[in-house]
Amino acid sequence: MFGTATRPNDLSIALTKKGLCGGRDLDRWQVQVLGEMQGWRDCFKSASRTDVSAALVSTAFAAKNLKATKLDSQSFPESFLHGRQVAESPEARRRLVLYADQVNLLRAGVEHSAHPLSRLAVPGLEVLVLSILAVSQTRRLFSEGQMLWRELVRGIAEYPITYRILLNSYSSADEIADDLFVPAALVGEKR
Repeated sequence: MFGTATRPNDLSIALTKKGLCGGRDLDRWQVQVLGEMQGWRDCFKSASRTDVSAALVSTAFAAKNLKATKLDSQSFPESFLHGRQVAESPEARRRLVLYADQVNLLRAGVEHSAHPLSRLAVPGLEVLVLSILAVSQTRRLFSEGQMLWRELVRGIAEYPITYRILLNSYSSADEIADDLFVPAALVGEKR
């Protein structure tokens, strides 16, 4: 399935924190995030549809678990990811970046876990961090997030089969469809 050999480098939490402060570090931080998004996009572009569907299952699994968890007293930012709410204010953007930072910390912990589903969750958590940053930042990051998701949705046709292989072979079609996570803000029209 989805290999780690071609996976981009991990996001730097330190750069995220510096990016919150503005100034010249923000430019470096945006370049880092853009590089991560482009690395994932290129990885998905060259991957088989089955591998891309595994990334979708990973993202759905991560999103489902984040929806049931509060990180730093914040809920999963579903309304931003689905475009029902736009991060127009600096405070809203700051909160989204802080939430992404918390997900990144969680990802770092999960990456070293011995739990069997940990390997499945890590790519999904990384995709979600990049997606949250895409809806919280500049037009360029948003555009790159859309391109990332254009590659990811290639796996939708094989998603149910891959879901049953990776998560639960007895899941109903409704359960599988309910778990699918595709952020409408990043698969819709350009803003």
